[in-house]
Amino acid sequence: MKNKIGVLLVSENEPSEKGGIERHCHNLIKLFEKDKEISMTSASKNNISHFSIPLINKTVFNTSSLKKTIIQSNCDIVHIHGFASFIPAQTIRIASELRKRIVYTAHYHPFNTIDNGFLGNVFFTFFLKPQLHKISAVITINKEDTFFFEKIFPNVHMIPNWLDEEPFVDSKETKRNMILYVGRTDANKGIDHLYSIPENKYEIHCVSNDKISREDFIVHKKISDSELYNLYSLASLVVVPSRYEAFSYVALESLMCGTPVVMSQNVRIGDYLEGFEGIKQFPFGDYHAFNRSVDETMNKKVNVEAIKGIFNKTIIYDKLKSLYLESMLS
Repeated sequence: MKNKIGVLLVSENEPSEKGGIERHCHNLIKLFEKDKEISMTSASKNNISHFSIPLINKTVFNTSSLKKTIIQSNCDIVHIHGFASFIPAQTIRIASELRKRIVYTAHYHPFNTIDNGFLGNVFFTFFLKPQLHKISAVITINKEDTFFFEKIFPNVHMIPNWLDEEPFVDSKETKRNMILYVGRTDANKGIDHLYSIPENKYEIHCVSNDKISREDFIVHKKISDSELYNLYSLASLVVVPSRYEAFSYVALESLMCGTPVVMSQNVRIGDYLEGFEGIKQFPFGDYHAFNRSVDETMNKKVNVEAIKGIFNKTIIYDKLKSLYLESMLS
């Protein structure tokens, strides 16, 4: 007889990888690793046979391999992650055929914020939406995806992401003119906003393995977590000028280190932070508003204890555990 409820996380990539969905799944596994009632494992294209459709560069799981993986996991609940792809719809269908309870986290992006919004809409409308009635619960992570799913599904729970461990910094020293940017440097991440800052006005540091097009920027590559947290603490401002972020671990890490943040209005962690000092949002693509926000937010104070209260992993753990247990009764 099983002693624990088994939860299988299914996503395209392994939780050990570096993307936002992967980090979320990694943190879920860590959150429940000592739980006495729930046992959590994961599956992805690392252990499910798959192929790619070249023209659209999308991964598809082999149906028999996916089915075999779910059966062998001996799980009770399949928790599926992903949105604009075949994988969520595939997994919902197979898990339902196997009479598993299903929980779904989309990590939703509006169609106009993804590279091929038309294709994303097609995936959702024709493959995923018709399967939603087979799900026990949808977990959302911001107000925008909550609004989207509440229109089409009756059991939606908005629960924020969290940090697995609170940041530890060796030094509380702060450089009063230092800006920090963390992430890729493609157009979706809004690096062009930083290029609009006049040369040598601020000391700008970038943590990225990509090419930076400004010689006055200080670039950090392949640094450790402790080095990154020290940079957060050293900076007087962190910027997240993305075209869209369903959440933003960078913003959360910065705030937990006591460093203020300027982010675009499309960075949805802002849904939890309205009215907080040290947090300012600007319209994506508006360089003047970005520069004004940077000038106004440098060196602002952050109420770290209030931030910890909003993204408290004990409270989040209790909500998620209740949701899993309730799903077994649906």
